[in-house]
Amino acid sequence: MASVATRQPMRIISLLPSATELIAGLFSFTQPVAQPSSVPSGITRTGRLVQFVGRSHECDYPPAFTSSLPALTTQRTTAFTSSADTHRQVQSVFETENSLYTVDEKQMAELRPDVIVAQDTCKVCSIDLETLEMSCGIDGKSSAVSEGSTRIVSVNSKTLMDALEHSIAYLGKELDMEYEAGLLIAQNKARLETLRKQITPLAKPQRVVLVEWMDPLFLGSGWTAELVKLAGGELIGKSGRHPDSVMLDLAKGLDTADIDLVIVCLCGLDSPTSVKELKESRLIQQESWYRLAAVQQNRVFVVDGNSMFHRPTPRLLDALEWLIHTLRKTPVPSKDFPVVQCDTRIYKPTPVSVVAPAIKPSPPQLDPEIEECHRLACAQKQAFYTDPKSGYSVMTEYYLNQRQLCCGNACRHCPYGHSRVKDPARRRNHLKTTVFLGSPPNKKKGDLDGLRGRKEVIVKDGVVVMFWSGGRHSLMALERVLEICGEGVRVVLMTTIDPSTNTVPMHNVKNQDIAAQALSLNLPVVLVPVSPETGNDGYVSAVKGALELVEANLKANVVKVVFGDAEEPEIKAWRESTFAGIGRDLWFPNWGIGEAELRLRMWRLCEEIDAKVCATGAADAEGAFHFFFEEKREWWDEKANGWMLSQERMDTTAFPGGKGYFTKVLFVDMWDI
Repeated sequence: MASVATRQPMRIISLLPSATELIAGLFSFTQPVAQPSSVPSGITRTGRLVQFVGRSHECDYPPAFTSSLPALTTQRTTAFTSSADTHRQVQSVFETENSLYTVDEKQMAELRPDVIVAQDTCKVCSIDLETLEMSCGIDGKSSAVSEGSTRIVSVNSKTLMDALEHSIAYLGKELDMEYEAGLLIAQNKARLETLRKQITPLAKPQRVVLVEWMDPLFLGSGWTAELVKLAGGELIGKSGRHPDSVMLDLAKGLDTADIDLVIVCLCGLDSPTSVKELKESRLIQQESWYRLAAVQQNRVFVVDGNSMFHRPTPRLLDALEWLIHTLRKTPVPSKDFPVVQCDTRIYKPTPVSVVAPAIKPSPPQLDPEIEECHRLACAQKQAFYTDPKSGYSVMTEYYLNQRQLCCGNACRHCPYGHSRVKDPARRRNHLKTTVFLGSPPNKKKGDLDGLRGRKEVIVKDGVVVMFWSGGRHSLMALERVLEICGEGVRVVLMTTIDPSTNTVPMHNVKNQDIAAQALSLNLPVVLVPVSPETGNDGYVSAVKGALELVEANLKANVVKVVFGDAEEPEIKAWRESTFAGIGRDLWFPNWGIGEAELRLRMWRLCEEIDAKVCATGAADAEGAFHFFFEEKREWWDEKANGWMLSQERMDTTAFPGGKGYFTKVLFVDMWDI
């Protein structure tokens, strides 16, 4: 082992509860220090002294590891009263602020961290990467932490194996604790294997609902679905890696299928609070609730949501063990699992007449006084103005335009059409002007970066603008563009949007999908509002303005404008005629290749980058995926280990919506949108 004295100690802060728990697990395998320390400390296998010096206000486990450390974050919402009230508070905060959390910058600087661990998946669950960077000067705008010496490590667990292995290995590498990470991973794998041996066959899969939030109703997804399936159950609700919202209302979910087991595990809430929420919820006011087998058979359990199911850590194995035995109605070996079995038979529904109706979001109605305050602030190029009604500081459209990103918080004056707001109920703003969404500041690699220059480089500098509809033809054209463009070429996506619907005209692809695709590709995108009533001259003018905006932002000339058209001569001729006067070269990389060859290339590329393609015209998402997967299987030749395609077969195949059907590409980051 190397001498500790020869190396500087590594000082670690974690602002993510699950990461704090994983780091505690790593520390448990370190050697104790000779001199007792006021903070958790250990010596790694490599001889490095590691110290855990700070945490978030939510990092509470293990208590012996966290209780003596300073909490460096606070939350802008008040103490919990009810699910509905908390949801309203969160929405209210995001209307005026970029983050739900604040950081004690002064204290963080005093702690002199070498590494800060956070996440960049959710702005509600815990402090996110963007907020942390802006607060602590990692982006170069301030100096709250030691000048450039602090690294931010982002841990974004999405699956059970992330929690038990991948995230641990990543932290081990970043914290110089790879040996300790290997021991913790081995421990997790051994316990998982032991639990697998306890899984006996069930007569039929038990249908399970796991409620993560009561009002509005959010159902379990992600690793929760994996746990339930592994234990022998079936999680009800559109959850997991599927392109649908995990929020499912009662009418579309619980009322249409019987349920064998209901688990109420409200995120961040202990069991007594969750029991109170269940008893007072609209959920149990429905007559359909009392028809559920789980209710009639007294199979409703409330689990502590602050410690179980929601944190991707080895404690998910505790939840798995409980699930295995609960589904089989056998005694749970551990008596410490934080669960309460509710006698739901004693709950009586409130008469329907007194049940409060669900509150539906309404479009923002800004009075003239607020609008005038905002107009003046924009005219003076101010970042904020004070709402005369509430007294809150509100970000201006001018400032949001300068940032070149939609933060996903449904800002009041968001100019990007709320393109990165995940909750459909909060997407209120429509695109009004052409906007430039820059490349994400924290993403280092795009899904297609490996294609760059892998064939003969033809374009060596300048900007290439790709007309992007979000479908397969756009994807195949972009593949060709990247293959012949050198590293010095900037590629920008351009999408025209119908401002009345916030979708790509005819293609039925939402602006949120376009923004998500650009995020996955790590490419900037220009969103251009063009209404159906806009004439040809207005359309050309909008495109010219968008190209000028690209050049102004990137300070470089657009050398090529690319289209994905493959086989419609009249459309190609129209584009060539319409854009003849814009002063840039037009390029049609898909032209003349043939639909069969394009389809084959598409499947090969999708396998290479883990992407999916679905038909936007199908009745539902499952139908869209079914079509493409079945088509792929039908044309796969096992003996030849390849696809048996021909143009003749393509010409005689019926597609949904006819020959001109439209598609949408889903990159791996988009599977759970």
